[in-house]
Amino acid sequence: MAAPGPSLKLTADPLPLKRWADGSIRIVGTRMRLNVVITAYKQGRSPEQLTKSFPALSLPTAYAVIAYYLANREAVDGWLEQLDQETEEWVGQYEKRWPSDEARARIKARWADMRASDPH
Repeated sequence: MAAPGPSLKLTADPLPLKRWADGSIRIVGTRMRLNVVITAYKQGRSPEQLTKSFPALSLPTAYAVIAYYLANREAVDGWLEQLDQETEEWVGQYEKRWPSDEARARIKARWADMRASDPH
């Protein structure tokens, strides 16, 4: 005899994450990176706030991503730290190759030249 009342689905949906060819982990159906969503969550945004900040993110997906993070917090936090280190290294290499102070000075000089030559 079947249980009374409506039947409920008791299986989990697949994890809404996929590793792209570039190595990034993104939310399925979007171009959003996992690290961006988790960082926003760690900064205090609720799942509802995440969906407002990232319209491509549905509320069930936001909860699924956060559930994944909470179940794997140590591994995800380690992965986030590794991404931060890689980013800092990349920025350091970029700054060595193209120092921003020099670029900023060139842009300001060009801007000043353009303003000086503008008759208005």
